[in-house]
Formats: sequence, structure tokens, C-alpha cells
Amino acid sequence: MAIALSPTLARIYGDSPEAAKILAQAFLLVPPDSSEAGNLLTPYIGALGMLQGDYSRAMEAFDQGLVIARRAQDSTLEMATTARAAQVDRFSSASLPGPEKESTRH
Repeated sequence: MAIALSPTLARIYGDSPEAAKILAQAFLLVPPDSSEAGNLLTPYIGALGMLQGDYSRAMEAFDQGLVIARRAQDSTLEMATTARAAQVDRFSSASLPGPEKESTRH
């Protein structure tokens, strides 16, 4: 039951202060490269990048989510993952100059 609800839980907790911790616990319930994991990664990107200010880890989660979405040929998940990463990028752009932001990703 928890696996079937993971996208819903991800949407609910995606913007709360404890989101990264809650989502990390949810990852333990699903196979790491599954569509369920991809659905959890989308809000995790936001939690890491916008709530915790960890742009580098957010972009790692984005890369992982994109791989999962493309492997599953799930264009909806790919769009949602990309949109959340764009939000994080925009949020980070407001506080970091371009070259510094780019250097945190690699």
C-alpha cells in the first residue's frame, strides 16, 4: 500500500521542512530505479534545493530522476522532474551567481 501511495505522499510532503527526511525514508520502501522512486525524486529535488539549499544534491537527484523517467519512457515523470529542477535552478539563481552555481554541480 505504501508503494502505491508514494506519488501522493511525495506531493504532500514535497514542500515541508522535514520533506527530505520523510522522502529519504520512503525511498527505503521502493526499488531504487523504479518509477515509484522517480516519483519520490521529483519532490526530493525541491526539498534538497529549495528547503535545504543543497543545489548539488538536488541536481544529482534530478539526474537520477531523469534516467528513471527516460528508462520507463514516462514523459509525465520526465516533465515533472525537469520542471522541479527548473524551479530549484531559478531559486538558486536568485542567491548564487552563475559560475559559482555551476561549479557546485560538478
